[in-house]
Amino acid sequence: IDDGEGGIELWSAERHRVSRAWVVTGVILFGVIAVLAWRGYDRAAAQSAYERGVARLADGDLDAAAASLDTALARRPEWGAAWRQRGCASRDAASQIANFSRAIAIDPNDADSLAARGRAYLHDGDATHARADLSAAIARVPDNAEWFGERGLVAMLANDDAAAHSDFLQCAKLQPRCAEAFAARISTVEASQNRSPRDWFAAP
Repeated sequence: IDDGEGGIELWSAERHRVSRAWVVTGVILFGVIAVLAWRGYDRAAAQSAYERGVARLADGDLDAAAASLDTALARRPEWGAAWRQRGCASRDAASQIANFSRAIAIDPNDADSLAARGRAYLHDGDATHARADLSAAIARVPDNAEWFGERGLVAMLANDDAAAHSDFLQCAKLQPRCAEAFAARISTVEASQNRSPRDWFAAP
């Protein structure tokens, strides 16, 4: 197109518009890539800290385990499994209960956290909540022999001998070595209540 001053290139205006659009698009894509890269790094760092925490927990180093798990949870605060492991790394019943409760709030069907919180309640002297949590765990995983045995101990403490006997029988049905595994703990409860020893695994 000739405007008397050398002409106007027909597509110059359109090219400028396309160029600006690509610049904007490029900036947006760069931002998305950066965010995704940071999230990937953050997730990897959390996973690494979690694995260190679990390893230290297996070694029995509760303080080091707690420190690593705290690092993982600072990056991923909605990680139920990490809260469960953090509960296992806690030294007192109140902290254990609080951490297991966080895991259960994230995943109400986390049977391991329910059973672990039940144990923590039992250690804290709260047989009622211990029994409720172990029952909830068993409802979700009904073939766990250990949880039946633990609930049997709680029933003994509550002087509910019929329920205790039933749970110990189910424990033995699922795991033939249940009587051997729980013998010492049963004797401890019997002694604490001045009970005479009995065979809790005898058929009715």
